[in-house]
Amino acid sequence: MIRTWLSDRYLLASGGVILLLSLYRLLVLVTGQYNLGIDEAYYWYWAQHLDFGYYSKPPMLAWLIAATTAVCGDGEVCVRTGSLLLYPVISLIIYYITRRLFNPKAAFFAATLFFSMPGVALGNILITTDGVLLFFWALSLGMFFIAITANRPWQWLTVGVTAGLGLLSKYTMIIFAPSALLFLALDKSQRRHLRNPWLYVAALIALLVFMPNIIWNLHHHNPTLHHTLEISHLDHAWLQLDELAVFILGQLGVFGIVSFMLLIAACVWYYRQPDQATVRPLSVFVLVYLGIIALQALLAGANANWAVPAYIMASMLVGNYLAQHHRHKIFALAVGFNVLLVLPLYHFDAVLNLFGVELTRDNDAYYVIRGWRQLTTQLQPILKAYPQTTLLFDSRHEMAEVIYYLQPHPFTAVKWNPKSEQHDQFDLATTLTDKQGRDFIYITSGDTPSADMLKAFTRVEPLQSVTLEFTPRYHRRLRLFLLHGFLGYAS
Repeated sequence: MIRTWLSDRYLLASGGVILLLSLYRLLVLVTGQYNLGIDEAYYWYWAQHLDFGYYSKPPMLAWLIAATTAVCGDGEVCVRTGSLLLYPVISLIIYYITRRLFNPKAAFFAATLFFSMPGVALGNILITTDGVLLFFWALSLGMFFIAITANRPWQWLTVGVTAGLGLLSKYTMIIFAPSALLFLALDKSQRRHLRNPWLYVAALIALLVFMPNIIWNLHHHNPTLHHTLEISHLDHAWLQLDELAVFILGQLGVFGIVSFMLLIAACVWYYRQPDQATVRPLSVFVLVYLGIIALQALLAGANANWAVPAYIMASMLVGNYLAQHHRHKIFALAVGFNVLLVLPLYHFDAVLNLFGVELTRDNDAYYVIRGWRQLTTQLQPILKAYPQTTLLFDSRHEMAEVIYYLQPHPFTAVKWNPKSEQHDQFDLATTLTDKQGRDFIYITSGDTPSADMLKAFTRVEPLQSVTLEFTPRYHRRLRLFLLHGFLGYAS
């Protein structure tokens, strides 16, 4: 079997494309010297405090960051190494599944389309929950097709384990369950598995694997549930056609303009052709996911990237469609458009300079990651003058970046939270209630301490501000205040 795979010229071609794009993306990441984004620094903080759950997400991403940084250190590239490694593997899993379902040519088209899609091109150089979710979604999908074909107990158990690990990556993995059930219901040749006890054993195994996160949430008063409800805005949901339109247009940017049009054409063709009846049920792995997130967009808004797991099967369906119609030129066009769409983002500053456009806060695509290392370097000598103080923040944004870039990392930093509300992991993990009488250095992007903060200390003394100017009209500034003698939160 190994010899057969090694002689597969389409596999070698897929591997070559994936390798070249991976090396290019690594080069972009290294030479671009991109600081960690706010969320990336925030996730790195999680990885310093390993647990079975965090305020807004399950733990898999933190575990991944902890693993990669244990090997190569805490530099930006090492923090992002998990994504650099996962996405090529996901693409090869897609190749394997597509080859099993269709043929090697379709597998080459599918794997290449997926790895070139703009959503993956950006996700590949950032560390986000999408990477771990996509990995376990693809793995679960592959094992699911193996299980329904061979129907061996260990295969179903593996589906349960990988699906459970997917739930530990991102909660939207739950959409895999209705997708798989609907697929079995629609595919006459596989419908018997709805009565297969191993299918439900797999579901039970997934639940057991996920159980530590459920227990963690119960122990911490369900912070992730509250956060999920908060970001979904379903408590005041209403029909928002503009949000739905933005979400749908966003899919052109996630999957690629030509690729998305090909997906529509492929689905229409599959449903019109009588000889494609066995392929049609596969579309539920696209339509169910897109449908659920589109409904969320209609009711309360949704980010375009939330639907990205749908494009695993979408890539396979488009790949098979192109292979059956021998559309090599259209395939090349789709990949070319994907690459061209991302190039300006990879080389954003160079493009602005080429066209003589001044960088501003409004046009900076890299606002959330720009300048944090340089700005924090300016903080270093100021903070050294007050070694007995604790750092205090009012926002997770500045707190995550400063904790990451400041040396040594100030893990004793705390977040101002007078109402004891939980809005992020820092609210959950830090407290001032046991620090009465202590002095703090308050770091903020705001102008002055709030009224309740002024009342909570014996004296407030403004310190030097630090500013990093990107252009004459665009800068990032942090203000510092020395807070003497914490009296406790006002009742």
